[in-house]
Amino acid sequence: MATWRTDLQRWSWAEGDTAPIRYCFVDPPTGGDHPRRAWSAAEKGAARHAIGEWNEALKAFARRNGRTGTDRVTEAAAGQRCDVTLRWEDSRFFRDYRVRDTATGKATHGIDLTGTPAYADRAGGGSLEPVRGNPLTPFTPGRDTARYPRGEIYFNTEPYASISDFKGWFVDPTPDRDEEFEAVESDTLPPYRKLQARRGGPADDRIDFYTAAKHEFGHMLGLGHRGKAGANGDRGQVMASGAGAQERRHQLPILKWMENERRHLTAGDIALLEKHYRRELGPRRPPVWRIVLGVAAAVVLIALLVLAVRGGN
Repeated sequence: MATWRTDLQRWSWAEGDTAPIRYCFVDPPTGGDHPRRAWSAAEKGAARHAIGEWNEALKAFARRNGRTGTDRVTEAAAGQRCDVTLRWEDSRFFRDYRVRDTATGKATHGIDLTGTPAYADRAGGGSLEPVRGNPLTPFTPGRDTARYPRGEIYFNTEPYASISDFKGWFVDPTPDRDEEFEAVESDTLPPYRKLQARRGGPADDRIDFYTAAKHEFGHMLGLGHRGKAGANGDRGQVMASGAGAQERRHQLPILKWMENERRHLTAGDIALLEKHYRRELGPRRPPVWRIVLGVAAAVVLIALLVLAVRGGN
């Protein structure tokens, strides 16, 4: 288990992804069962708002460096190519995955992802992949690389399916407000102010879909995990990894903190994003001719100063 766990916790890609990125919501085809169900207006609204937080961070980084601050992440219009899809699947889809050793490229063993709330299948990264053609799988899962070149995000219609008293997702109809949550002090060191679901409220004992969508789209932007949720040093990062072994379910490090908690982008998340996109959106490097001209001017100036000093003597 050590191999896949290490790969999953360090899931990241080489610096230098490019934007813009177009995403789209995928509904079931007529007469088919994949994806499992269509998107509601509230779910789309929450996902758009979550993706919008990343978009604003990318635009702000570009503007600070004198680059065009236009939208870098957009929803694909009709007829446009879609780089990333978002779709709903049920627990059957998450059941049959296998672990691929990233060093050798060989599949090692199977794993059950039944309880995970969501999973990002990004092109060229990650060590988990759906088992194709498995007789237990009612359809062939996986990303269509020709149509969706960057990847797919799967949301589970039955997260924590084996837990009888679990209430499922909280889909916020007003994701721009956090009235269903209250600020409390975390029990980690150093403590931070976290947004916890109000007891008895609509988000209590539910996974915050808004936070989950934000986390998974962070992977689509090329970001790995930063810190471990619930452990000392956790400062409320959106890209925190799952909880410790005592909170694992179905052999997967479930992102347990998404239950009862909402997270917005922190300074740590934004630093991770800016590091990844600094080639495209970071400070502009002066052209070579300007560097050469500057060096030549400095040499001439130094020579003139030397001549002036000698002439004065």
